[in-house]
Amino acid sequence: MKLHNAPVLLVILDGLADNPDSRGNAVAQANTPTLDSLRVNAPMTHLTTFGARVGLPDDQMGNSEVGHLNIGAGRVVKQELTLINEAVREGTLADNAVLREVCSSLTDPAALHLVGLVSDGGVHSSLDHAAALAKEAARLGVRRIYIHAITDGRDRPPTAAVDEVNELDDKLKEIQASIPNLELQIVSICGRYFAMDRDTRWERTKRAYDLLTQEVAPEDESVRHALEKSYQAGVTDEFVEPVRIASDAVTRSTRISDGDAILFFNFRADRMRQIVRAFFSSPDDFSSFERAAVPRLASIASLTEYEEDFPIPVLFRPHTVVNHLGSALSNAGARQLRIAETEKYPHVAYFFNGGEEQSVPGEERILI
Repeated sequence: MKLHNAPVLLVILDGLADNPDSRGNAVAQANTPTLDSLRVNAPMTHLTTFGARVGLPDDQMGNSEVGHLNIGAGRVVKQELTLINEAVREGTLADNAVLREVCSSLTDPAALHLVGLVSDGGVHSSLDHAAALAKEAARLGVRRIYIHAITDGRDRPPTAAVDEVNELDDKLKEIQASIPNLELQIVSICGRYFAMDRDTRWERTKRAYDLLTQEVAPEDESVRHALEKSYQAGVTDEFVEPVRIASDAVTRSTRISDGDAILFFNFRADRMRQIVRAFFSSPDDFSSFERAAVPRLASIASLTEYEEDFPIPVLFRPHTVVNHLGSALSNAGARQLRIAETEKYPHVAYFFNGGEEQSVPGEERILI
């Protein structure tokens, strides 16, 4: 790679409404002299950010993670969503060694807890993945499977959760009807504002953790009723307060207890790290908030790798992106500076570097 001394600035306009139609378009209506100048004087292009062009299933919308990963790689990177979908479609999920180990670690009356975002957005999770994991766990002999649903409202409309949870519940009822003596149901709900914080606002994470481990939350008769009551109070899916869901069909407490197992089913990493860390960390290694209960788990696992140094097994390991743009520049002796605010910092650092946590030689990072 031949380098010139003049600095080069790569500006990623993430989600820019680049459309000449000004109706409802803040960018088209605004006075944007800098952007106008860049259009005339700098190389500029549009990128396809969905479907097979970025390694996703056909017609699946993209997101910041996928976009930055592909830009940094300089090639199409098959996403974990695609890999997991293939396993579900081809019926090979039951052969996954980690899933089998998690299920075999349980002894009666222990339960498997599935924790993740119940959303059709396809950005962080999939309803089909949650249902498939529950189905295969039941086939592997687990008889108590409790789902702790995180509601979306950010990548989906603000009140879509009531339909999405019902869709998942219908799938669970089909599974339950085919396997005798199976306790399978949604036992709690909580907005992603609490359970999926990624900006070290640990007081939010604590609310979700206390719900899962101590049932510190009000109880409601059903998920639908709890959500409708939340909407009536002006609280939409992202901000739904933790709620326990009552049931006469379960034979034990649905809190995460000693001897239980947890499987986190989000496939995207960044917004699960805090809540997962709270579960696997020893008392000496965790000081972000006071944990009144620290269950001694039979096992804890995640659908994908949330962080390289997390000491938990992973069902689907990420593909390694070799020779991404950051490493190519570094190997050529170039210096590089990554700048973003908190919302996009992981994207210009971790995702742009192919999912590698560490910066490459010659790379500096500034968090605004």
